[in-house]
Amino acid sequence: TWTRLLNLDLSGEALLDPLMRLSSLHMLLYMLKRANEEVGDATEPKFVLEIASPRRTTLFELSKENFGANRMLSTRAVRAYIESAKNDKRWREALQARAPAEAVREYLTERYEWQPDDGPPSGDPDTIFDALRTYAEKRHQQHVAKVHMEWARQIGLAVSRRGAGTWYSPDDSLLKALVMCVVDEGREEYHRFLEKLYDRFRLVIGAKEAERAFGTLPTDQNAFMQNTQRLEQRLRTLGLLRRLSDDCAYVENPFRSNK
Repeated sequence: TWTRLLNLDLSGEALLDPLMRLSSLHMLLYMLKRANEEVGDATEPKFVLEIASPRRTTLFELSKENFGANRMLSTRAVRAYIESAKNDKRWREALQARAPAEAVREYLTERYEWQPDDGPPSGDPDTIFDALRTYAEKRHQQHVAKVHMEWARQIGLAVSRRGAGTWYSPDDSLLKALVMCVVDEGREEYHRFLEKLYDRFRLVIGAKEAERAFGTLPTDQNAFMQNTQRLEQRLRTLGLLRRLSDDCAYVENPFRSNK
């Protein structure tokens, strides 16, 4: 992504915004992939985008649900990481020790470099383990758990509305950055552009990409068709798409290098 952007006919200052947005998008994808690995989920992460609509759509509900699941994934990963301690033979050995509570505390402290602010926990092994899990989840909620929502909103991937919640819906600056990166040869056939958005960034906009993401055709294909139509109109308004006929529309990258 960096190579594609750096090869454009843009000044260094003009490159900072798309570099920030797409680098952060890659980081969000990386975090979701790592979280999936930790919880044992082999599926690829995905972002279901609802292109802004004047009224609430099926895509809104699906995108909101997708956002909620992605946001909680890192918390699930932390829990799975902590629970993995019980699969280690040292856990079983600690339980069989002459002083199991002390052995469990020593094992968990060493494994996770656990240094609780209020001192070493006391109690039976299960109580000590619960204290570690609570400590880890609390720290996570104060730090990394906030990343997905904050970054998604800052880079224009998601929006929040009081009473409606948060869902994935790209702003114009992110759409421009995606065109800069994805459209290689000056222009790209529109549906091929949508395919590339899914291939490179797991962005789900049309029915074909939804089928690839979920493994089955969406029940409301018309909603996805309208979603692609709204994106086409947005890109045309931004000067990034030209329709040559009823069957032929091209996304154009005016920032490409002529070298």
